[in-house]
Amino acid sequence: MTRLLDQTYAVARRRFLDAASTAGAEVTSFPHPVSGRGGEELAIDVAVLGSADATDVLLFVSGTHGVEGYAGSALQSWWLDECPGHGPESLRVVLLHAFNPVGFSWVRRVNEDNVDVNRNFVDWADVPRNTGYGDIADLLVPAIWDDETQQMTTAALMEVAGE
Repeated sequence: MTRLLDQTYAVARRRFLDAASTAGAEVTSFPHPVSGRGGEELAIDVAVLGSADATDVLLFVSGTHGVEGYAGSALQSWWLDECPGHGPESLRVVLLHAFNPVGFSWVRRVNEDNVDVNRNFVDWADVPRNTGYGDIADLLVPAIWDDETQQMTTAALMEVAGE
């Protein structure tokens, strides 16, 4: 069955949660402290099917790069609709929906801290300091991401780059 990608994070999340419920999955949601582009609640949702005693576990993750969450969410929802009972008894399936819900909602690759989650698995015990980042952080990650702000921050960053 062909599906169109959902147009908003909120619609994609609702479709995933509904499909998980219909499939009989155990769902745990981890709310995010930041709201989405439309003011919606953001969360990482985890749906689990299969026995806790299963010898094999398959993990499906969507939305690590935020904006790519639309495709991953559609695939996860499709799988929940079409395939949840087709695995062996020894298999437990875990679907992690929207690993980067901020990037997903705001249609960005990065999270609320302007971090590409997939590229930044770092040992945080010894992080190098970038003293100049604080000077431009608000330009890179503004509180509001509308057309006016994007034009203003782009112009300001071009000035910084020209220095």
